[in-house]
Amino acid sequence: LRHMRAAGTELAAANARALVSDWITMHGSHISGIAWEPGTTAKRIIAWLQHSSVVLQGAEFPFYRAFLKSLAMQIRYLKSMAREMPDGKDRLRARIALAFAALSLPAPASALRGATRNLADELNRQILADGGHVS
Repeated sequence: LRHMRAAGTELAAANARALVSDWITMHGSHISGIAWEPGTTAKRIIAWLQHSSVVLQGAEFPFYRAFLKSLAMQIRYLKSMAREMPDGKDRLRARIALAFAALSLPAPASALRGATRNLADELNRQILADGGHVS
């Protein structure tokens, strides 16, 4: 998606929409497989939010609605999984994705506070005083 965003053309935007639409069609209705592993889901949420301007550029309403519905489903799933994820980079990435989503999408203030608190807790657990990761 970042390459399509960098291209900045209508063709690139159409290709980005097609890529996301294909993912929604193939994986969006059932939570299973590698596409729904929590670490993978966190990466996808971040990518979709970062590049939503190109994905939604020129989009018709049905795609816009399907995109937001899928994104909301992924966020709910990741919220339900984040607490149970083993310590490590994927758990940190999940907390980053959830905080990013709370900042980027309409959400109650309590959701934003919870997401930022969870991210701060995860950063305190996983990032050393010198800025390195505990791994």
